[in-house]
Amino acid sequence: MKYDSLYFLHIPKTGGRYFLKSIVYPIHDNNPDIKEMHTPKEFADKGKELIQVVHRGWIPDITDNTYVASILRDPIKRAVSHYVYTIANRISSVDDDGQEKAVIHLDKKLFMETLEKSPKWHNYSSKNFLYDMSNYKDFISLSDNDKILDSKSIDILFSRVKRTNFLMKTETFKKVDISEISKKVSSDLSVGNVFYVDQTRYIIQSSNILYNSLSESDKKSLTKYFELDYEIYNDDSLFWTPN
Repeated sequence: MKYDSLYFLHIPKTGGRYFLKSIVYPIHDNNPDIKEMHTPKEFADKGKELIQVVHRGWIPDITDNTYVASILRDPIKRAVSHYVYTIANRISSVDDDGQEKAVIHLDKKLFMETLEKSPKWHNYSSKNFLYDMSNYKDFISLSDNDKILDSKSIDILFSRVKRTNFLMKTETFKKVDISEISKKVSSDLSVGNVFYVDQTRYIIQSSNILYNSLSESDKKSLTKYFELDYEIYNDDSLFWTPN
């Protein structure tokens, strides 16, 4: 199939900024006929976290000729990272590029209470496939309620996940050479294999500390907030892996 556009559905705290810089932008820089539909480069380069611009969800511009790529992370690890980043950003312990300036130690009890009281965190990755996050009403619906659990929404969710051309786990992204991933995406798009080896990895040590403080019992109790996310994440048939 001939694709005329490339959209990277960038879910927060999955490694998406690295994917954009290493694979998506080089493809666009060398193939101007492939329409750019994702995070504007000027925002990603400056590390701005204006969610309706940087993390746009499932946008209405997607057509049958759009190549859609995305990355999913273990739902609890993603939630921990997002929670820590939100607080770190608020107290200025991360710089404009998203790099950690100081390690912070956060109380796991407060984190767990936040998840319990705030539906916006629940099945967060799934909601990114359902909502147009650049649309203010859809963005608000993400924050205010948990409507995702109705059957119509679930049908839409899984149809979009299955329609996604390239879906990869963050854990795979960390292990596989960037050239292999680029080769796959470039081949699908019928363009030359180009990529950029960005040596910058956006690692927030504070997230590792908080995640490692969770017991297995804690993690088990948190899974109820991510049932749909885990149903997708645990289905290996949906994800690309190297040969």
